[in-house]
Amino acid sequence: MNRTKIIQYSISFLIIVGIFFLNAFLSGLFSFTEAPKIIGEISDGFIIPGVLFIVAGILTWVNKEEFFDMIGYAFSSLWTLFSPSEKTLEKRKTYNEYKKIRDEKGRKWYPFLLISGLIALFIGIVFFIIYLIIS
Repeated sequence: MNRTKIIQYSISFLIIVGIFFLNAFLSGLFSFTEAPKIIGEISDGFIIPGVLFIVAGILTWVNKEEFFDMIGYAFSSLWTLFSPSEKTLEKRKTYNEYKKIRDEKGRKWYPFLLISGLIALFIGIVFFIIYLIIS
């Protein structure tokens, strides 16, 4: 694993742990005394960022597959159409020009978001199963 991937996964897991602690603080996890409540909040604390990261990873993959190009072009065209400057009207592009520019910039997929989210979701599900067993 190269250095860039290690940094990407490390930052992802730090954000997941940060969201976990934010959820734990807001839910009062550190003041609970009953085991089922604690395990349930730990489960929630990992499921929430897991789902968020999975959705973000899927959205980056969908964007890489050019699914949002037409929507992006529509909003770009509307922006230039209703812009008060005449210079923006001169810069209007056709869909093919817009797509070519997007392709030249490159499209990226961030699989580390999806994988980090799946790991967090797995941890959350494990704690949820433990919660179901002990409650």
